[in-house]
Amino acid sequence: MLLVGWGIWRIKATISTVFLALLITIVGISHRLETWFTSLWQSVGAEHTQETGNVMELSVSLWLGPLQVAGIFLGLIALLQRITQPGQFPKPRVSPGILAQNGLTLLIVAAAVYFSITAMIAASLTKGIGVHPTNLALALEMEIDSVSNTDHVQRGYFEADLEHIDSIRRAHPEFGDLLYPLHWHVDAEVIDMFGEMLPDMKRRVINQMIASDQANLVDGLKQEDKDTLLAWYQTQRRNAIDYLNKLTEGLLSLTYKLKVPGSVAFADLIMEYERKLPGRFAPGEVPKRSKQGDFLGIFEEYMGWLLEIESYSLVMIIGMAGFGLLGAVSGNFIKEAGRRKEKGGAMIEDLSGVMIKGFTAALVIFLGIQGSLAVLGNGMEPPDSNLLFFMALVGSVFSDRAWDWAKSKFEETLAKDKGEGESTAPDNDLGMDEHNEAPDFSPPYVSPSTEQSQPQEFPLETQPPTEHPAEGLHLRLDPALQKGQSGAESEDDEVRPNFLA
Repeated sequence: MLLVGWGIWRIKATISTVFLALLITIVGISHRLETWFTSLWQSVGAEHTQETGNVMELSVSLWLGPLQVAGIFLGLIALLQRITQPGQFPKPRVSPGILAQNGLTLLIVAAAVYFSITAMIAASLTKGIGVHPTNLALALEMEIDSVSNTDHVQRGYFEADLEHIDSIRRAHPEFGDLLYPLHWHVDAEVIDMFGEMLPDMKRRVINQMIASDQANLVDGLKQEDKDTLLAWYQTQRRNAIDYLNKLTEGLLSLTYKLKVPGSVAFADLIMEYERKLPGRFAPGEVPKRSKQGDFLGIFEEYMGWLLEIESYSLVMIIGMAGFGLLGAVSGNFIKEAGRRKEKGGAMIEDLSGVMIKGFTAALVIFLGIQGSLAVLGNGMEPPDSNLLFFMALVGSVFSDRAWDWAKSKFEETLAKDKGEGESTAPDNDLGMDEHNEAPDFSPPYVSPSTEQSQPQEFPLETQPPTEHPAEGLHLRLDPALQKGQSGAESEDDEVRPNFLA
């Protein structure tokens, strides 16, 4: 009994771990499951190959995507069920509210990491790093011309066969009414194939290659597009010629049978010929051009939506939002380590406030840098993505300081605008005043009485310094006071020195 109880306790203790491992395994092999379900659906008789993998009008990848998300979320819940309050034994489980908040926190962290990584990869691709101007359309046109240089020879063979059939029709007038419409049909197909279809396929392929040349693609993907388009044209051309061969061979066989004496009825031969006619050739769709990121492997499946945007600014906003949330959550998680150790509870208490701070701090930094670049001048290269992501991560951790930085920049701008508004005099090299008049550099008029009452200064060479007996300072005294013209009649009057700076 003790052994059985111990086994049951062990199973109960490890059931969440097993559940978590099972969910991770399912998520890991979900792509294989999608391939398997698609193959199974094709094997049971799907009519259209391009629409295989649809179960109850829902694509397999469509319902396996939410399965992956649900698997990850349930795996996080199973992991959170193992979290317990500290300092207690046996360890009780946390309350449902805290468990839900912790689950939401981990989900936000997972989303932030996802947006951060995808934006880091997509930034360099959308910015055009490794993209060079190419003209592979011209090279493709030359290769197509070399492939189709025997078209006139092939057309000559078909026209010779038709001429032979026409000669048989003229030699046997009794077959004329039967062979004329068949001859006319094959002749029209030959003319249409070499005059319209093949040149039209060439134009479509060249236009698709021109689009690839102008797209934001690395050189390897452009070369792959060229090879794919050339192979498609060769395949379609071969199918077209095979179709014409079957038409002419069938018509020749019919005419030979008509020439044999004692052959079956004409109507039976015509019915047999029409039954063996191949379906009319129709070229397929031109392969679509590659997308930036087709060479990323498994990452392309999870970040293809971001690469299809092809907007560097939008990728920056998404990436900075991811880094902002990641920095805000991690920063508050570290700050609240002491609180969790003492009181326990949720990983982060004010989760909504953390999200708002992180997101707004990232936007403040992004708008501040973009605004600064706009002030400096137009046509400048956009800022480096790694620098913006780093600033968003650090700014979200210290979001208060980021807002202080934005406040200081705002105050500097207001002070600059105010200073410019107060200065009304225009800047010019001629020294004009506000009335556009030249300034008067002549000395001002001074009356004689005012001239005598004001002190006069002389050059240092004509006025030697006088030593003050009390302080030993070399001073220049007012000449008017030395001569007694200042109204001082008595020698006992105090002589006031004139200190010159």
